[in-house]
Amino acid sequence: AKGGNKYKWSPDDGRICTTCPCITVSPTRNTQYFVQVIDTFGCSKYLDVLVSVTSPVCDSSTIFLPNAFSPNGDSHNDILYVRSTQIDKILLRIYNRWGQLVFQSNNINVGWDGTYKGQPAPVDAYGYYFVGECLQGEKITIKGNVTLVK
Repeated sequence: AKGGNKYKWSPDDGRICTTCPCITVSPTRNTQYFVQVIDTFGCSKYLDVLVSVTSPVCDSSTIFLPNAFSPNGDSHNDILYVRSTQIDKILLRIYNRWGQLVFQSNNINVGWDGTYKGQPAPVDAYGYYFVGECLQGEKITIKGNVTLVK
């Protein structure tokens, strides 16, 4: 709002400056905000704005799991990480071609360094099973393959 001497914003959720000309809001659901602008002559004008809140998509398009990585110590793609801004909790399991579990993590910041039982895993394709819990609470499961290259 602008052009006034006094301002009165509503609804007052306890987090906004109800008498400021400009406010910043972060609603968790669609919210209509109203402001009464009063000029130096005491004349009022009422304005409103609807802030619409959209839920971000949480599907395989917003979860990044590379299809290859190279744990060769060159500091480029040495660790296989799951990346997403929409995931709260994860379970990542990686299996070799014989179905042996070679890596497991439930921490998005802990990735596979390409080792198995303390030794470098061989160049090969590995299967993964990923379960994530989205920020909105729904679960997503993704299965696929990742290739370990040197």
